[in-house]
Amino acid sequence: MSIYNFPSAYASLLTPPPVAADEIFQWIARCLGSRPQKIMDPACGPATWLRPFAERGCYVAGNDLRLQMILEATKRLRDFPHELRVGDMRTLSFREKDFDAAINLDASLGHLPDESAVLAHLRCVWSLLRPGGVYLLGVIVFDDQHEDSAELLYSEDYQPLEDGGEAFLRYTSLSRDTTQRKERIQVELFTRGNPDLPRYFKDTYDLLTFPAHRLKQLIHQSGFVLLDAQMIDDSAEHVDDIEPDAGDLNLILQRPLASPSLR
Repeated sequence: MSIYNFPSAYASLLTPPPVAADEIFQWIARCLGSRPQKIMDPACGPATWLRPFAERGCYVAGNDLRLQMILEATKRLRDFPHELRVGDMRTLSFREKDFDAAINLDASLGHLPDESAVLAHLRCVWSLLRPGGVYLLGVIVFDDQHEDSAELLYSEDYQPLEDGGEAFLRYTSLSRDTTQRKERIQVELFTRGNPDLPRYFKDTYDLLTFPAHRLKQLIHQSGFVLLDAQMIDDSAEHVDDIEPDAGDLNLILQRPLASPSLR
């Protein structure tokens, strides 16, 4: 069982607050030098990040591996211009091309199986952006840290669900293995008052992590350049480079106006 089996609850609990969505929108606009008009999300889930862009007047396109997520996204975007696909984020295919920006937050890139898949994904996104377009990408950067003790990553109080009842999610990092370049994540769902949801369940999965030097190589090989980076911690500090053991980062990658040949 996975939280992804409950797309409505997922959307209720993980839709970004308006302030966070506005900060992301403004960050992308600053990097582009203008308001984005067309946005895509290669791992869109139930449109948790696409809907805030649609509400701000953008045409939005989303892709997800899971049909149930795309069905939920369709409901949430029904009043806005949009395009949705069920598919692999390595082989994206949309009617629209030349997107101003792509967004892929919350370390979803880490669900890919290996670095060759990551490179294929980056090159695919690059091909769908217009020259000068940007990719806002969440990544996990660890070089030498090997951690076997649990660390709480995210937890909230009970929140109301759109379909009735209340719930909250708890994310915990169980371990990090930089030899295998994996972080083991545990997610727990606690619910009450909704008979269609289990009262409690937990799931574990692995996310890819990257040594700083290797991540920079993959970015270069894909044809992107690093435009900006921000720490995902209490400081929310913007940094000029991807440093070793930086942990969770949001990157702004840009497809250059003059694009080099991909190797």
